[in-house]
Amino acid sequence: MNRKGRVHLTCGISTALCALGCAALAAGAPPQPDGVLIAGSWSGYHVHRDVAAAFSRQTGIRTGVLGRRNDRGFEHLAAGRMDVLVFSPQPSLEADALIKKHFPAGGLRPVMQPFGQFVVRVIVNRANVVRRLSVPQLRSILLGDAANWSDVTGVAEARAEIAVFGERDGAKSREIVANVVLGGRGVPSRVRTMPSVLAVIAAVAKDRNAIGIMLDGPGAHANRAGVKSVAIGATGEGPFHAPTDESVYEGRYLLHEPLVLYARAGASPAARAYCEFAVGPQAAEIARKRSLYTEYDRQQYAAANRMREFRAGRGPEVTVAGLHLHRQLLRDLNEAFVTAEDVVRASYGAATTDVPAVGAFALGQAELLLLNDEPSEASLKIHGKKWRELWRDLRQAASSRRAQADRGGGASSSCSGGPPYIVLGGRAVAVCAHALNPLDSLTVMQVSDIFGKEGKGRAWNAYADLDGEIHCYGVAGGRTASRLFYNKGVSPYASGPVVRKADTAAVLEALALDPQGIAFADAGHVPAGNPSIKVLAIGDGETRPILPTAKTVLSGEYLLSETLRMYVSPKASRAAKSFARFLEAGGADTALRDHGFLLSRRSGRNSAR
Repeated sequence: MNRKGRVHLTCGISTALCALGCAALAAGAPPQPDGVLIAGSWSGYHVHRDVAAAFSRQTGIRTGVLGRRNDRGFEHLAAGRMDVLVFSPQPSLEADALIKKHFPAGGLRPVMQPFGQFVVRVIVNRANVVRRLSVPQLRSILLGDAANWSDVTGVAEARAEIAVFGERDGAKSREIVANVVLGGRGVPSRVRTMPSVLAVIAAVAKDRNAIGIMLDGPGAHANRAGVKSVAIGATGEGPFHAPTDESVYEGRYLLHEPLVLYARAGASPAARAYCEFAVGPQAAEIARKRSLYTEYDRQQYAAANRMREFRAGRGPEVTVAGLHLHRQLLRDLNEAFVTAEDVVRASYGAATTDVPAVGAFALGQAELLLLNDEPSEASLKIHGKKWRELWRDLRQAASSRRAQADRGGGASSSCSGGPPYIVLGGRAVAVCAHALNPLDSLTVMQVSDIFGKEGKGRAWNAYADLDGEIHCYGVAGGRTASRLFYNKGVSPYASGPVVRKADTAAVLEALALDPQGIAFADAGHVPAGNPSIKVLAIGDGETRPILPTAKTVLSGEYLLSETLRMYVSPKASRAAKSFARFLEAGGADTALRDHGFLLSRRSGRNSAR
């Protein structure tokens, strides 16, 4: 098939998706519902052909990749003739203007995701004294106005004629130079055409009077023997920037063109999955081989810079009050925010009980407060008045918005008019038995009897059709699961003999070898589908027993659980509010899961804003 209509198919698909893709663009039919049609700029065809193939191998989702005219991409996207648009913005093709043209005013705009950028490197022979060029100087060289190096350097002895080498006709480097340097005019014929980037490098390395123009990825050919890169500036006054990772990722290098993905608002799950994959590490590795500076690498570069700033003690301070047991968690949440968003330093005022923590927050000494569930009665007895007063002015100013949210069924704030909070996640104790045990549930009282010091319930026949003595296992004291178990289930002063293990994995390993065993462990670290153990439902003896899931833990239905809440002061700084919004949106979910928290995608905020 010729270049105009070429479609690449992956995952062993027949020509059906090809036909569907071409027909969709030609006749307006929607793409295949169980596949992803990626179409758009020819600049991105080859890289997205390779990325789509990797995506299909990993997910099993069918993909088709179609190269078409760049100027009609938004028209086809708006008509639903493709799932994902690959777009290369140019001076004559502004994305905003095209979106306004093809998407109705007030309607849903397509969702944009940067993918990467093409970068043109200008090289000269290593013996050449030229280290930098302005865009007007480069234009003069290309057009032949500067025929020899003395016209550029002003040095009378440098009268050798400049030999200009470039990639083949139709190469992306020529398109970028035409747009950025030549004002949209084509690259003149005096630029000698070479078959590849390596051929351009070889030609310049052999001729000390040569200059080469080529597409180049991060670090790919920067240090080839015999050539060196030239710094580029917009004018003769500069500033001049060489094509380093730093200057490219920070947007200072001029000779570049972005490659962007657009998906329709409300795109299919398969299309959204493709866009997420396309900006991940696996796709970045593929794109680097196609000489792209990727958005993934730019984000990694920016994150590394922010982390250096953070570790040097820079950035605004955010004051947080809470319990000692959350100290490491807050550090990890802080680092997650720095990696993804901005540099802030969370200063933690840690306490052994919530009384001083609630006090610091209520008195305005902390902007954020980390608590397990609501403040204790002891803390509210001392600080309850200030706790409620802190929110009086805010509630009065936002009463109309609260009323509207209440009419819409929004959750109310806690503690009788207390502050709004974000539920970051939930923790729970899972009570587990061997898979051969016929028991499916217990009450909290029965759990207390089994693990209790008096040993009232140490025989299985009291609970199930099973003989023999009960063997108790649990995580080591000091672990979160152990603390929560004794707070919600068995008092630590009334507990009986329990075989302690270092962590949940060790507890479950021991339980899997003991049909007479029962154990308590961290529910967030109990793997699903373990054939050797079962998790028991827990009840209060009056309502049906409930299993520990993210939903039942976050709602408080599961009895052996607690939620981690972050309260945000109305007087919090912009940095503190940004940090809280990041956590609310799930930006630090990985860190929370690593600490054993059960999560919903958005745990939610409890109060009117």
